Amino acid sequence: LGGLDSCAKVTRGYILVKCQAQVVSGKVRWQDRMIADHAEARGLRLVDRSDLVGGREQPEGRRQIHLDRNHSTLLILSKRKGRK
Repeated sequence: LGGLDSCAKVTRGYILVKCQAQVVSGKVRWQDRMIADHAEARGLRLVDRSDLVGGREQPEGRRQIHLDRNHSTLLILSKRKGRK
């Protein structure tokens, strides 16, 4: 999140952030929501988001507890006011 703060200081336009929800110690860590909330608290605006679908298989020998998370999310953030 420190990198996002640095980008917000120097950008005049858009910031693109690619992230992915992760399962850590059996709990889902929603990084897309965490980053979007952090950005909005610092005056950035979430303009759009897109799911980038991948094709990675579940590693052999692992038990799947949560839904398959084989996609990343692209967040598009802006410093600009007014336009959506």
